[in-house]
Amino acid sequence: ELGYGGAYDMRITVVQEPVINAFAVPGGQIVVFDSILRIMDRPEQLAALLAHEASHIQLRHSTRSIFRQLSNSLIFSILLGDYGTISAIVSQQGAQLAGLSYSRALEIEADDHGLELMEAAQIPLNGMSDLFEKMESTVSKEGGVAAPDFLSTHPALSERIARCKEHIAQKKHPSGTIQPGWMQIWEQILRAG
Repeated sequence: ELGYGGAYDMRITVVQEPVINAFAVPGGQIVVFDSILRIMDRPEQLAALLAHEASHIQLRHSTRSIFRQLSNSLIFSILLGDYGTISAIVSQQGAQLAGLSYSRALEIEADDHGLELMEAAQIPLNGMSDLFEKMESTVSKEGGVAAPDFLSTHPALSERIARCKEHIAQKKHPSGTIQPGWMQIWEQILRAG
């Protein structure tokens, strides 16, 4: 309905999971945990989530990450030698740590591209910053502990909120409208939830 698919036939699956999250896998599959739907109060927040995940698919982030991790593992194995379990563990953990900043860059790229998808679909861009604010508020209220930035695969939510607001401020027409068909889908999701 939103036109986010590009060359892919997007398929969205909602699963019951107490974690506020969603993810995309290669080939057009987006998995949304029902807990993230429960914190949303406007359709543009869901549109933002789907734009972000569709961006991961369109920009082939999963494939790029897999090849990046394989190359990092190979480099660590060559440097440490593959002489047993300890060097294999160090190699694997080293490759994962080396890939964290790459992952954060991909998340920022997906946020930026997601805003472009929303703009092209004429959806209010503040849906993305609103979603991140809801996520940040929920983590705070539930006493959740976020991983330190240097260990997280995602940038801090406060950083993402600021980037979104900065991006929106630069746009001439940041506010769009929610189409009646999209509003009907949103209402169906609320009834099903």
